Amino acid sequence: MMISDLNPKLPFRVQFRFSEALRVPESSGCYVLASIHDEVIYIGQSVNLNKRMQQHLDTSRMTQATSAGLAVWFYYGFLPPEELNRIESQLLFNFKAVEGSLPPLNRKGP
Repeated sequence: MMISDLNPKLPFRVQFRFSEALRVPESSGCYVLASIHDEVIYIGQSVNLNKRMQQHLDTSRMTQATSAGLAVWFYYGFLPPEELNRIESQLLFNFKAVEGSLPPLNRKGP
């Protein structure tokens, strides 16, 4: 599934590397790791997007190649904390409905 197919849309994007993490605010929201070709590799949520991006960069599993390639982009959108579970579940459900499985780096889903 491509980033453009997700609903709701995640309007912000930075490269998935430490030097770009400083551009990501310490706000709550949902996010997606995507390949260089904008294929969805992981869907997640966090109350602190900046910290979560840095945690993923420090995790070997999140930086290894998948069938869709390496995570190159970190897409995100701001949401209030009380909306995080619902929107993440919606994104995962929609991905699974189209692809028949969860994104390559997600271990569990809705």
